[in-house]
Amino acid sequence: MMTYLLKANLIWALLFGLYLLLLRRDTHFRWKRFTLLSIYAAGWLLPLTEPGLWHDGNEAVAELCINLGLIDIQGVPTPSTEKSIWTSIAWSELLLWGGYLGGMALLLVRFLVQLIAICRLRLRSTTVYINKVKLYEPEKPQPPFSFFGWIFLSPSRHSTEEQQEILDHELAHVHQHHSIDVLLSELHSIVCWINPVVWLMKREVRSNLEYLADARVLAQGHNRKSYQIHLLALSYPMAIANLYNHFNVSPLKKRINMMNKKKSSNAGYLKYLLFLPLCALISLVINADAWAATLPQQMKKIVTYSGTVVDAEGNKLANVRITEVKENSSTSGKRFLGTTDAQGHFSITVPEGTNFGFVYMYEKEGKRQGLIRLYNAQMLSAEAKRTDMVVVLKEPVPNMDELAKQGTDHVYQVVDEMPQFPGGNNAMMTFMIQNTKYPAEAIAKGTQGRVTVQFIVDKEGNLKDIHVLRSVDPLLDAEAIRMVSSMPKWTPGKSMGQPVNVQFILPVQFNLQGKVEVKK
Repeated sequence: MMTYLLKANLIWALLFGLYLLLLRRDTHFRWKRFTLLSIYAAGWLLPLTEPGLWHDGNEAVAELCINLGLIDIQGVPTPSTEKSIWTSIAWSELLLWGGYLGGMALLLVRFLVQLIAICRLRLRSTTVYINKVKLYEPEKPQPPFSFFGWIFLSPSRHSTEEQQEILDHELAHVHQHHSIDVLLSELHSIVCWINPVVWLMKREVRSNLEYLADARVLAQGHNRKSYQIHLLALSYPMAIANLYNHFNVSPLKKRINMMNKKKSSNAGYLKYLLFLPLCALISLVINADAWAATLPQQMKKIVTYSGTVVDAEGNKLANVRITEVKENSSTSGKRFLGTTDAQGHFSITVPEGTNFGFVYMYEKEGKRQGLIRLYNAQMLSAEAKRTDMVVVLKEPVPNMDELAKQGTDHVYQVVDEMPQFPGGNNAMMTFMIQNTKYPAEAIAKGTQGRVTVQFIVDKEGNLKDIHVLRSVDPLLDAEAIRMVSSMPKWTPGKSMGQPVNVQFILPVQFNLQGKVEVKK
């Protein structure tokens, strides 16, 4: 969550910086309004463009970062010292979130108080009509303002000409639904109060709404100079809230300058298009690691294979599973691609060079049996065509019930259901954090890095053959193996519904700087 918020705030800073550079003095106010709202949306949406974020894969990888922060590592820490390290980290996290949520809570209370004040003012105001427009006259003088469909005005304090100017101004706010922008900017300043850019955006949103309303007043035929003089002449006590659209509260000098400014040329619309490539670039940069991992696969040519699956007698087979497999792999794949329909037809779309297999399971004499055929890249390149293929399943799948009874030692790398730590990945992360101790000697030596541990989760859920696949230091290696060895039984992996032995890889990252972070 914290990473997501940091990305969102960074996006707002970059896009609003471009806005200030290119559009601040632009007079295309409607486009500026759309751009500001789009910047808010981009901040929330672009972090979600990470490739694979919405794809639930069965990757046999979990990762832990054990971070010790900036601490005094003189001497050899005792167990109590190690405990205090984790306690201090936990408290620092708690204080960080506490301060952030506390500030947000205070601003939210302030927001609600202002909403209540506006509602109370509405209930205490007298309904009046000017030119058939419904208005609310407060008991005490208030600046003219609107909030959604409510327009507040004290008619006795203004001449007929001023009333019409104010009315046209506030009607522009009402008809163009400016209160929505005001509330959105206010809520963003509450949620992301710690970011000064959000407060600057809030002020710019308010100013641009006033520019829109002023432009509407002048378009109605009011005298520009007279209207500006009326703005300068109005003087009111402090407003009860700042959630509504004021008639004369925004910086008057900027409003007057904008009214007197020459209209931007139509060529100026081209500047707005620059936000599109910048958004694309930002999406690539903030998700660089994920794109680097998936881009090679995505750059492969995409091909479609289709045809019919039959048995040795030519009978069409329905519900045949099609699964991606590794070369020289077992019958189990790492990604489910689809099944055949009732007529045995199939169609799959995969990157060129993908290996896949067809598995048909059925019951015979109370035992699970089946047929299989695997295709690797060489076999597929030899195929005369990729459409109207006829896949004949002849090779029998080993009887899983018999294999289970015989206690086969075959080890799978990827299966239909991967092994799982009791309680899932989050529970495993918690276990690793609570049970991994950074060796005191490694702290003194400043040793850090990633230890990759490999092990087998057998059919009973026991962890066997635990060893280091990638070493950093004997001290860190030994601690990683000790931690993994202390894990409870897992839920075993399954292939075609039967428990099997599965190889599992678990990288453990030891880091002496930063805060506690768990990467799933």
